[in-house]
Amino acid sequence: MLILIILFVGAVAYKKISTDKNNEPTQVNKIAKVRVKQYTTSNTNLELQLTGVTQAGKVVDLRARTAGTIASIKIKEGTLLKQGDELFALSQDDRLNNLKQAEADVDYARSRYNNSVKLNKRNFKSKTAVDNDLANLRRAQAALKKAKLDIEYTNIKSPFDGVLQEVFIEAGDYLKIGDNIAKIIQTNPFLVVANVTEKQINQVKLGSAAVIKTINGKEFLGEVSYISKIADPRTRTFKVEALIYGEDTQFFEGMTVQIAIPLDNVNGHLIKQSFLVLDDDGIIGIRAVEQDIVKFYPVQLIKETPNGVWVGDLPDTVNIITNGQAYVRKGSKVQAVAESLY
Repeated sequence: MLILIILFVGAVAYKKISTDKNNEPTQVNKIAKVRVKQYTTSNTNLELQLTGVTQAGKVVDLRARTAGTIASIKIKEGTLLKQGDELFALSQDDRLNNLKQAEADVDYARSRYNNSVKLNKRNFKSKTAVDNDLANLRRAQAALKKAKLDIEYTNIKSPFDGVLQEVFIEAGDYLKIGDNIAKIIQTNPFLVVANVTEKQINQVKLGSAAVIKTINGKEFLGEVSYISKIADPRTRTFKVEALIYGEDTQFFEGMTVQIAIPLDNVNGHLIKQSFLVLDDDGIIGIRAVEQDIVKFYPVQLIKETPNGVWVGDLPDTVNIITNGQAYVRKGSKVQAVAESLY
């Protein structure tokens, strides 16, 4: 938008001067003096600029894996978590008694099986009876494992590093298997999601670096981790995701961010936006001086930066008019003065 405004003002100024010349009486042509600066080509990288939003790497709803009453809540909402941190505890009720009974059942079943094997070797017990005792032992072992898991499930832990986002229960609540307990979000890595157009999608590669910039100006380095193969039927854009690793990212889900994905390097010139003009046909370019004659060079806009605009299609070395370009035209004879002499 800024480039268009500058070009519009320059075009109006040029048109005014041309009109004034037509209305003035004929007089001896006076050679205009313009300021020029020599620019040489240099290398810059192209970037694909996208707008995206942040998402948590994972969002998990913790659910009860055994039934029971909430005995204690050990961590508050918003707490940073490490994998394995204890969050909630269910009452044990008769679980410890069930465990002891299961252990006793295994001991008894193992003893019967071992005796059956000895008797079978002496032909005092059939193979079928031995197999039946083995099946009873395995059932007892499975019941013991279940009793141990039932106790383990009463101590609810964080499945990964993250933040305890929300708690849905209170101490004293009774939970059934599958009831929702809390929501945990993963903050490292964090995810950035953007939509890429059909024209741009082939420029994005898995594993490419991505520079993510927040609205407060902080920058983080990420990596393209996912490229959708299916376009959104409404927007005809493709979903692209980048992962950001680091303990100090401090992202929040739903933040708007700018994403820059570096592409190939190209040659160009970094110039001020005010140097850009429009010719009589509305083509964007710059005016330069060669052997005291004004030339117009169309340019291709490569990218905008805080230091100016990168343009292509210029000679390797060119003397660009930096002051007075709006008041001369292609083919005019001028007196060029180097900018350093002012």
